[in-house]
Amino acid sequence: MSLLSRATGTTRARHRNDFYRTIDARAVAALLPHVEPGAWFLEPCAGDGSLIGLLEAAGLHCYGRFDIAPSCPYVPRRDAFSLEPGEARIITNPPWARPMLHALIAHFVSVAQEAWLLFDSAWCQTRQSALLGGKYCTDIVAAGRLKWFENSRHDATDDCSWYRFSADKSGPTRYHWPAAPVLAQDGAQGLLL
Repeated sequence: MSLLSRATGTTRARHRNDFYRTIDARAVAALLPHVEPGAWFLEPCAGDGSLIGLLEAAGLHCYGRFDIAPSCPYVPRRDAFSLEPGEARIITNPPWARPMLHALIAHFVSVAQEAWLLFDSAWCQTRQSALLGGKYCTDIVAAGRLKWFENSRHDATDDCSWYRFSADKSGPTRYHWPAAPVLAQDGAQGLLL
C-alpha cells in the first residue's frame, strides 16, 4: 500500500495472493484506445474472471485464462510461470507485491509479444523499476484511482496505470495522459483533482 494509504489509515491486510477483483470499468476504458478492436488476449492472473468480463464486454476476446488460486469454476488452476514462448498478448492485473510482480514481468516478456499489466502508477517512479521499465516498458497509460471493492463509495488511494512490456522495445517509454475532462454545457471546464 502507498504512503497515503498508511497516512490516512486506509491500509488493510493484503488479500491472499494479492487478489483484488478488477471490477472498475474505468480500467478497461483507459486501455482500449491502445489495443486494436477485437484483439485476442491471454489472462494468466484471472482470479474470478472479472477483468475478462470487462474486456470481453468491450469487444476483446480471451483465448486463455487461468490463475494460481482461481476463485470461480471456469478459471482453471495453473501457474503463470508455466507459460511457454509464443503468446501474442497478455492482459492482466498481476499481484502488486514487488518480488512477484518483477518476476512476472520478466517472464511475460520472455513468452509474449506484448504484456499489458495493470498496477500502481508509483512503480515507475522508483529505482527498483529502472531495470525492467527501462528495458521493456514501451507505454504507460494512466488509469487513475479505481474501485477494488463492490459497493464501496470511494476509489482506492493509489493511482493505477497500464504498463505495456515487450522484449522488442525500441525508443523511450511513451506516457499516455488520462482522458481530458469533459466540458460543461456552458463551455466551462470543471476542476478535476
